[in-house]
This record gives sequence, C-alpha cells and structure tokens, in this order.
Amino acid sequence: MRTSLSPIHPKQVHAKFDAHDQCAYIFNPVFMGFQSMNVSAKKAANLTVRADLLDEAKAFKINLSQTLENALISELKKRREAAWLEENKAAIEAYNREVEKNGLFSDAYRNFC
Repeated sequence: MRTSLSPIHPKQVHAKFDAHDQCAYIFNPVFMGFQSMNVSAKKAANLTVRADLLDEAKAFKINLSQTLENALISELKKRREAAWLEENKAAIEAYNREVEKNGLFSDAYRNFC
C-alpha cells in the first residue's frame, strides 16, 4: 500500500495491483475537478459571519478557511451530482424502461437468484 498522498494515474504500471490506490485516485478531489485543493490556487475572500459563531469557532481554534473549503467541496459535489442526474435523466429513464421490458443482458448468465 502506498503512503504518499499523491494520486496514482491508472496508466501507471504497478507490479502489484492495489485497489485502494485505484480508488484513491478516482476519488481524489483534484481528479474530481476540485482545483481549490491546490494550495497555489487559493484566493482571498471577504465573508460575513454571525458574531457568535465566529467567537465560538475561535474558541475551538477552528480553521475557518479549511472549514469553508470543505463545506464548498461537499456542496459543489452535491450540486454536480444533481446536475448530472438532471442532464442524464432521459437516458436513465430510457435504460430503466429497456431493463424492465427486456431484463438485463446478463440475466442468462447469472448463477444466483
């Protein structure tokens, strides 16, 4: 297993296949399009936050920049997923109708219920 945080590109040749490496590459935030994970791409922003929340966050020594980045990554992921589902809604519905009508192409080869 690798210890480095750098992603592995699927085209790299490994003597031993490691599913964890493959998964880590696929779900790497930079690979998924979240370029904000790159430190050099950071940009200053002006925000307004409720005073009580800010005071409590400071008391707990919460890194506001990292917390906002994490929240944005999560929200953007949700929105991209929703947009993808909407863009592909017709194709998904057509596929589901096809499966309902004709079954799965692999049904004849299944060895389980």
